[in-house]
Amino acid sequence: MGNTRVEKNIRKGKLLVFASDFSEKERNRFIRMAERLGIPYVVLNATKEELGSILSRRPVGVLLITDENLARGFLGEEE
Repeated sequence: MGNTRVEKNIRKGKLLVFASDFSEKERNRFIRMAERLGIPYVVLNATKEELGSILSRRPVGVLLITDENLARGFLGEEE
């Protein structure tokens, strides 16, 4: 979670998740990285405050999921 941590670990990513109110400029930058690496991404219908609350953290604009099974489950895909 957090821009710096996500950027540092993006190569390990299986799914990139954005809050709906995450900066468009930053979102587009991360989307370009994700597309180059073949990482899927989603924009939630949840604000940074709501996403942070779900994770019991401060506001979160971008989240990198690195676990394959969690990413599949999040996307509703079966193995």
